[in-house]
Amino acid sequence: MSFRKTSLKSRQRKKKILSFGKKIGIAGTLIIGMAFLLPKAAWNTLGKKKHSSRHIKLRIFFGIVFVFLALFIGLLWTDSGKQAGKDMVKDAIFALGADLPKDKNGFTNFLILGSGGGESHSGKGHKLTDSIMIVSADIAGRSVVIASIPRDLYIETKHVRGRINEIIRDESQYFLKDIKHVPENAAMLKSLSGMEHKKFMWKLEAQADALATEVMRKKIEEIFQMDIHRTARIDFQGFEKFVDAVGGIDVFVEKTIIDPTYPDFDWGYDPFRLEAGEHHLDGVTALKYARSRHDSSDFDRAKRQQNVISALKEKMTSLEILTSPSKLKKIFDVIQENYISDISWNEMITLAKFADKLPRDQIFSFVLNDDPTKPGGFLVTPSRELYGGAFVLVPFLNLENDKFARIRIFARMIFDYRNITGPSGIPITILNATNRTGIAGQLAVHLERFGWTISTIDNADVLSEETIIRCSDTVKAKETAQLLQSFFPAKIEVMKDTNVLDNSTDASPDAEEVIVSLGSEYEKPYRIPKISLSQ
Repeated sequence: MSFRKTSLKSRQRKKKILSFGKKIGIAGTLIIGMAFLLPKAAWNTLGKKKHSSRHIKLRIFFGIVFVFLALFIGLLWTDSGKQAGKDMVKDAIFALGADLPKDKNGFTNFLILGSGGGESHSGKGHKLTDSIMIVSADIAGRSVVIASIPRDLYIETKHVRGRINEIIRDESQYFLKDIKHVPENAAMLKSLSGMEHKKFMWKLEAQADALATEVMRKKIEEIFQMDIHRTARIDFQGFEKFVDAVGGIDVFVEKTIIDPTYPDFDWGYDPFRLEAGEHHLDGVTALKYARSRHDSSDFDRAKRQQNVISALKEKMTSLEILTSPSKLKKIFDVIQENYISDISWNEMITLAKFADKLPRDQIFSFVLNDDPTKPGGFLVTPSRELYGGAFVLVPFLNLENDKFARIRIFARMIFDYRNITGPSGIPITILNATNRTGIAGQLAVHLERFGWTISTIDNADVLSEETIIRCSDTVKAKETAQLLQSFFPAKIEVMKDTNVLDNSTDASPDAEEVIVSLGSEYEKPYRIPKISLSQ
């Protein structure tokens, strides 16, 4: 074995070079940070005319990041110190967060919209809404529920009767007509010409677009009878740039996607193929993965879009992003140009802190769909003749007096009762204690349709007349049993001889049980569960 000899002088020279580079890094990073923290007057002298409160807050944010990064480089040069430094930068960023609004359950609900884009001006939103999701975050309990709404859902607003993805596009045109006829705006349009006229029109379009987005938000609130606290929209090009800005995302493709008719946005096709398995996707490919519909349904596409959101969450909360001011700045630039939202930057920081600690197995995804055997399967496809030849989706049992009753209860189950009906709830066992076949499986399908988790379907050891829900003597198990009573008539029996020693909600999930035993008196579950939506 041979060893390479290095002279003392060579080692000393290398050490000096590293030391000099370290000092340059500290000085440069510190100067950049201090520059961001310059007062407004100093920025004016540098020719920076825009100094809105948003820009001032952003400068302070990046200034603090750069200053802390300088401290990290200078004081924590060892491997263990690097991690401590990254944590320090992360804590410094998260300290700038702000409280988020919450509903009566302590959840913050977001409406996430994706639409076609391409223009570079502020009126870029007048396109069909391609992706519609409700994202409900439980900040304290560290869970997220995502519900995707199909774009073909038929709705009615003041001006629009058609698919839900048409609301913003069509409503904005009605608002724009009214805004243009406001005397001050009409006078301004007459007095301007050329690019100034175009810029003013873009401003008016943005106002109309914001009003139309509010119509969409209120319609979602009406359908689901829930509060939507914040809305965020991003267009296709912005999505591509955003994925590239974070360095791409990692996704698992369940089955090979072959789409020979993927649109090229120029009235042609851009064939797309993505093999099954693990992939690292850039912005262009991630968009195709999320949008492709060939040989799959809108519901499959909604699931892929949810996968993309989860992958972006993982990337955005990585140290690679949070400790890189240059990447944060690049992400901010993309967001500013392509993203429309009423979420403040301080609230975004709070969301980043929440996402950083959010376990991936606490992100629950659902899709409102037309398969009655799946969760959320409350839609049907009516005859096109009834809707002017258009393909639409309407609620199952489209009753005139209460079209969305089942969908609203489904929303309550997955959002408000997520800790009972969802994957973190107590799995339900259903036993058939009668001579009739198939009734346990039928009830399981009914409950799963509303979001419940069923673990076991079997025959009981003995026959019974009564339908009984047996539960462990814990708060969570008893709450589960009471909620089940809203879906079908049954008697509740608390099992005192279980392994659970106390009445706390901290009992081991393995020790808690909820067993439904269907007796001969059992008929069918309530067509519409007896859940009070005003609770």
